[in-house]
Amino acid sequence: MVSIPTAVFKKLSSVETFDGGNSGIKNLMSSTFMDASKLRELNLTNNKISLLRNDLFVGATKLNVLDFSQNSISEVQENAFNGLKQLKVLKLNNNQIANLSPNVFSKNTALEEVDLHGNSLSKLDDAQFAACSDLVALNVSHNALQKFDLRQFLRDWSVDSIDVSFNRLKAVSIPKNLRKLVASNNQIQMVESLGKDPSLIFLRLSHNKLTSVDQVPSFNKLITLDLSYNAIESFDFSSVTKYRNLILLKLDGNRISTITNSLTSDW
Repeated sequence: MVSIPTAVFKKLSSVETFDGGNSGIKNLMSSTFMDASKLRELNLTNNKISLLRNDLFVGATKLNVLDFSQNSISEVQENAFNGLKQLKVLKLNNNQIANLSPNVFSKNTALEEVDLHGNSLSKLDDAQFAACSDLVALNVSHNALQKFDLRQFLRDWSVDSIDVSFNRLKAVSIPKNLRKLVASNNQIQMVESLGKDPSLIFLRLSHNKLTSVDQVPSFNKLITLDLSYNAIESFDFSSVTKYRNLILLKLDGNRISTITNSLTSDW
């Protein structure tokens, strides 16, 4: 099947879930979903789609879940997701996307989960997800990002998880409302905490270029800290006293030759 016939949704106007995965679909026209007024879930994973054109989902305004993973998408036009005010889950992982318009998600204010891992993104706008006020999970791992500003996620409610692993980041700033950050396999040399009383409980910074535990700020709720496979050569137990709730500390794969203990009796 090269494309989805428009007649499908004219004849099946009550369809709420459509699974067209693994179907060889190459093209989607702007009229494809014109009559899909009750469609809530659309799965088009593992096809051969290369373009998401403007106003593609006009008529399918009730979509909650959209899965385009494992296609050949190289272009997402700025207004591709226009009208999708109820969209909560968007999966665009494992495609060939190199660029995204800063406004591509500006109308999708209900988005809760976005997966962009396994693309060719070298840049994301500093306000790329600013309009997505309900976002709780974001995966942009396995791209080519040299910079990604997490300040746009500074809000009064928590963001559960952000994954920026396997990119080219040299620094990372962690917003106070983020609970889990995976930033392994980058080139990180600087870690910054944004705001007071951070919510972070899980931090993975393995396979980076950190030289000291002291480069990681104080996160008093942190439970797991992974600093394995960095460039740490010395370690003092006092450097982790700032993590009062720490349960797991990973330092394997470093170059530690000196371990000292300058803990006071207060600890």
